[in-house]
Amino acid sequence: MWIYYRGKELSGYVQTKGVVHGGYLAQVNDDYKAWVDWSAVNYYKPVSEAAATLGYKQYNKPYVEYWTRDDNPDIVSDTWRPTKMSDGVNKDPDEYGYTWTKVKRDLTAEEETAAVEFAKAVLIGHITDSYNKDVKDLDIHETAFETETWATQVEQAKAYQADNANIGSLLQAIATGREMSVADLATKILEKNDAWQTAMGTILGKLQKRRAAVKAVTTQADIIAITDQYMNVSHTSPMDEQDVLGESYDAMAYFEEDL
Repeated sequence: MWIYYRGKELSGYVQTKGVVHGGYLAQVNDDYKAWVDWSAVNYYKPVSEAAATLGYKQYNKPYVEYWTRDDNPDIVSDTWRPTKMSDGVNKDPDEYGYTWTKVKRDLTAEEETAAVEFAKAVLIGHITDSYNKDVKDLDIHETAFETETWATQVEQAKAYQADNANIGSLLQAIATGREMSVADLATKILEKNDAWQTAMGTILGKLQKRRAAVKAVTTQADIIAITDQYMNVSHTSPMDEQDVLGESYDAMAYFEEDL
């Protein structure tokens, strides 16, 4: 099968065919996919063979561009060839003495469908990675064992507020260690949990909104527009992925952005 994925580059039974915006287009040997270390992958999306070939080739391109050799139009190049007329009459030849004609045409229906499918996989991967980072930025725990005990802390704090005689051993031990009352600790835990849930809800809402917007796209023109919007890519300059968040990133201000 073909996949677009983000995370650590896989090897062995997974062959990388291309790199797009920090992710990999790869072909997986179906007979051995159980041997692949999928834990190294943050996101992956199976794509059709058409998306992996035609779609990858036409990723974010509004038209097909190629060059045909003037002495034999059946010879085609998809890399740049000189067509300028320096003397105003004759075309400049390439390094081998051949002259070329540039051809631009609209995408066929098949090419557009494949390109849109592949671009959706890339965009959703980019959005997923961005929000995974946002979740890490909003992490309320300093250590792994705090994360591991958080559900128990919340559970015991709720139980205590429902019945002050119900004091969980973890809640009591933390309160003793912090030299504070169980009541104050329970309040702090639940206030912190409410703030965390609100932040997580904001992240999930924006993630789902952007993902739905990408999935609704059906044309190459709209894919290009939404790529410009969500990935800070300008089609008038090299299509290098920009830092979406930036050094002055403010999580909650970023979530207020209405896209």
